[in-house]
Amino acid sequence: MGLSLALAGCATLPPPLAAELRADPAQGPDPYRLRTPSPVGPVAAPDAAYLARAPDPGQLVSGLVLVWSNPGATGLFVGLFGEPFMPWTHIGLIAVEPDGVFVYDTNANLSLTDQGPATGHEGRGVQRIPYERYVDSGQIFGLYAPPPDVDTDRLLQHVREQYARRTPFDARFDADDPSALYCSELVAHAWVAAGAPPLRPVPARDHRSYNLVRQLLGIPDTGFYLPDQFIDPQRQLALWSRTHSPARIEALFAARRELALRLAPDAPLGRLIRWDDAALSLSAALHLREAPQRFVDAALAGTAVAETPAQARVRVHALADAFFGPLPQPAGRP
Repeated sequence: MGLSLALAGCATLPPPLAAELRADPAQGPDPYRLRTPSPVGPVAAPDAAYLARAPDPGQLVSGLVLVWSNPGATGLFVGLFGEPFMPWTHIGLIAVEPDGVFVYDTNANLSLTDQGPATGHEGRGVQRIPYERYVDSGQIFGLYAPPPDVDTDRLLQHVREQYARRTPFDARFDADDPSALYCSELVAHAWVAAGAPPLRPVPARDHRSYNLVRQLLGIPDTGFYLPDQFIDPQRQLALWSRTHSPARIEALFAARRELALRLAPDAPLGRLIRWDDAALSLSAALHLREAPQRFVDAALAGTAVAETPAQARVRVHALADAFFGPLPQPAGRP
């Protein structure tokens, strides 16, 4: 989605949203309550020897898809806007041009105060950022080849036209309004211009806390284009982070999926994520609660160097059952 939230002054939230992020026992059952006796989640040891690095610019070609996600609680928070949960939260397109390698995307900062709704946004709109500066951060990155039915020349022609027009950032994340674009919406329109079939927005999560967040930010409930819609594991070219090896990135994403599956529509987000009023940014303010964090730490610590994504999902699913108990079966199923 490409959501950045700028906080005016300290990170005090509007009272209704602040209530959603409190772990109030009166708010009903806790889906992340540890089983008794609770398993001990070891702290994940560093795996610096297995870290992957960003591909060298000389290895890149135009039209590659670059996605990223925040390794902390912010990545989970943004990923939960859609249903089902998808781990990647931002997307851009690689362009090899005469003066260097660049990433085209669109982003902005939304502002929020304790007075209520969003008070505006500092929009950068469609932007062209040098690749090496773009990936010089602590995010988790993935690089993917586009599908064969996408004409990369037409793909990049479309985003370059939006850049030349200075198309503004879509602060309402409205997939039905092409006059302003958020990151995945920009790529969705470019996808069609490049000959690919149109995609349907992923439904918005029907959840008490996220319904309130959308209301406060003026975001419609018609759904979102999301980065995962434009990638395929079979076309993955690279996966890297400053803090996690590729195998641990897959384990982290598997753990986030398990946490997302346990977030019932009527369970406040505060059961999963807590808010730090002393912080000055979204990434500094959002933290996992103790039990979910112990689970994530255990999921990372148990990662084998050569573990495949499928193996990670099976292992982490069993770990989630050990921590929190099995997921309830849907009505009508054994």
